[in-house]
Amino acid sequence: MSDETPVDMSDQSFLSFLRKKLSALTPKLWALFGVLAVGIGNLAGAIGHLDAAHDFAVDYLGIQSSELLHIILTVVFGLLLLAGYSFVAVWVYVRFVRRRSRRVNFSFKIFAVLAAVLLAIVDINYAFPPNPDVYPVAERIRRDLRRILLLQLEPSGGFRFSRNSNIHDTQVWTSAQILYALLTYKGSTRDHQSDVRRAFEYIERVRLPGPAQGWGYVEGVDWGVTEIAGWVVLATSAALQSEPPIWTSDEASEVIRRLERDLLLIISRQHDDGGWPPVPRTNNPAHLRTYSTVMAVWALTEVRRAGILGDRDSSLYDRAARNGVAWLLSKWHFDPSGQGGWQPNPALNARDEYFPGLSAQVLYVLEAARRVYGHTADEISYMRSRENFLKIANGQIGESFSLRNRPVSSNQRAHDSDRYLTGTQYMVEGSTFLWYPWALAATAGWLVAPSELTADESRLARNLLGSLTRKLNGLWIFAQRDPVAYPAAEALIAINLFIQSASAQTAVPSRGQ
Repeated sequence: MSDETPVDMSDQSFLSFLRKKLSALTPKLWALFGVLAVGIGNLAGAIGHLDAAHDFAVDYLGIQSSELLHIILTVVFGLLLLAGYSFVAVWVYVRFVRRRSRRVNFSFKIFAVLAAVLLAIVDINYAFPPNPDVYPVAERIRRDLRRILLLQLEPSGGFRFSRNSNIHDTQVWTSAQILYALLTYKGSTRDHQSDVRRAFEYIERVRLPGPAQGWGYVEGVDWGVTEIAGWVVLATSAALQSEPPIWTSDEASEVIRRLERDLLLIISRQHDDGGWPPVPRTNNPAHLRTYSTVMAVWALTEVRRAGILGDRDSSLYDRAARNGVAWLLSKWHFDPSGQGGWQPNPALNARDEYFPGLSAQVLYVLEAARRVYGHTADEISYMRSRENFLKIANGQIGESFSLRNRPVSSNQRAHDSDRYLTGTQYMVEGSTFLWYPWALAATAGWLVAPSELTADESRLARNLLGSLTRKLNGLWIFAQRDPVAYPAAEALIAINLFIQSASAQTAVPSRGQ
């Protein structure tokens, strides 16, 4: 029989025993929990700073979802860091401070709280995953757009309209758009000079006979389309500015001669009131179209801006461009609800549908023309139309028309009734007007010279540009999935213009802001 006193395992004695054991372990556990929490929080921040992890999140979630994830992780791991530093402070208190004087205890508690909060804030700001930066995203997207556009090239030198590799039909309209997109992406054609030359040879080869014809929608159409001639002029102008040069000096002289021929084609179609039809000139103002006019003005403006014609007399082209600007401004409508904009066919006077893509492209071209030719004759209308677009886009005039939450794929198409030109054999194509590329281009363009904007316009433009750049992944998905090539071409043009914008770095919140 043992002399040892048996352990009293009654409920009360067991609880007292357990409290004693936990009391001995608690400081160590606090220290362990604190170190683990701080370590996990900082490890998460280190992983978030890795380019591969950051790019993965942006590519698969998109900028908007990545920003939301950034906020959630900041809150969750911020609290974890705060708890970790607090656990460490409690361990220090229990281990070293608790038995000190009341004054020392009080001072330590104040210091511990402030230190834990301060350290957590420092970690969140310097060791935490950064907010997504739009510029690397934009660069990656335009590299991918360039890649898929180059895949459209056919052995004939033309670019396919369809993204389906089993359909090999080429089109001058698509070819000129893709060429302009690639050539305005500086350096992107350096390794494809021969492909660019072949593409222009294809365009010249399929041109309709007669200097006033140009190019039809597809081969077999025996009349030329004004807007296609405009795109060809834009592409040719960009090619003549390319570095390194695409053509020798003798070859470039011949290309400039063709450029002048196509400029004369364009101005030969202009009506007396300044507008352009998509077809050879008629005597019916009901045949004039907004898109045909804006492409003609843009082509004339770009050639003038680049100085390609040198010392040649450009007064004929300048007058045509200014008259086109005046016509566009005269067709801007403004209804009692406060909504304004442009319609594909102004003669229909149908103002019940808003075309943000067409309106944004008109505004982009008008701003480009102002920088070349100076202020318009109707400057008040231009400023009103710009302000109205920014208010509509930001949801200040009818939330349903706001561009902030509008899907990139939600685009307006011209009505079937716009296709028929009464009294002629012509029937034009029903165009779809992409809103996102031209809203991005116009807004970034305005912020190049923010001093010309009112304080309210500058704020609205910056807000809109911020909303648009968060949709860059949506633009890539839309362009990648669309069965035809022109959305990718217009997307690349818009991203080129955005990146080239002198004020883009200050117009959009940078990383971490």
